[in-house]
Amino acid sequence: MSDNYGACVVLIPEPNSIPAEIEGGQHITLAYFGDDAIDDDLETFLIDRATLVAQNWKPRTPIRVIGVDMFNDDAQVVLLDNTRESPAVQMRFALLSDLKDENPELYAIFSQAEKYPTYTPHTTMGYVSEGYEPQVVDLPILLRIESVGVWNGQSRTVIPLGEPTPIEHIGMPRRSGRYPWGSGKDPYQSSS
Repeated sequence: MSDNYGACVVLIPEPNSIPAEIEGGQHITLAYFGDDAIDDDLETFLIDRATLVAQNWKPRTPIRVIGVDMFNDDAQVVLLDNTRESPAVQMRFALLSDLKDENPELYAIFSQAEKYPTYTPHTTMGYVSEGYEPQVVDLPILLRIESVGVWNGQSRTVIPLGEPTPIEHIGMPRRSGRYPWGSGKDPYQSSS
C-alpha cells in the first residue's frame, strides 16, 4: 500500500464491523479522477464543491447495506443502496451536476478516469490480487456517514457532514437609528 490515493471524492463512514484492507481505509468512492494527483486549482475547486455537498447532509447520515459481492473476481465489496433515494447516489449527483459547464478541465479528467457506466455505491473490503482472502462477515444494516473526503495524491481533506462554512461579517458595524450609517432618531430628519 502507498500514501498516494490518486484523486477522488469519498464518503467516510463511522467505524463499524466491516473489515477494510485497502489504501486509505474504509470509504465509499463518489467520484474518481484518476491515479494521478490533480493541480492545486482543481483540488481547491473540488474541495469547495465537496464542502457544499457535505453541508446539506446531517451528521451520521445512514446508507442501507445490501450485501457482499465480488467485483471482477478481485475485489470483495459490501454493496450499498443504489436507488435514487440513496444518500450516496444523491451526493454523487450533487457533486457532479453541472461539472461539465462549471469546470470543463476537471470534467474531462473525470470522464477519462470513469471506468464504469453505472454507479454502484460500495465499500471495498480487499483485493485478492493484493493478498486479501475473501471472508464471510456479519454485516450491519446501515453504514453511517460522518464526512466527505477529498483525496489528492498524498493530501487528504476531510469535511464533516452538516458543518456550514463560517460566515464572517464584512463591512461597517451598524451604529444606531434607522440607517446603517447612523441617522439619529427621526428617519425624516434633514441637515437643516
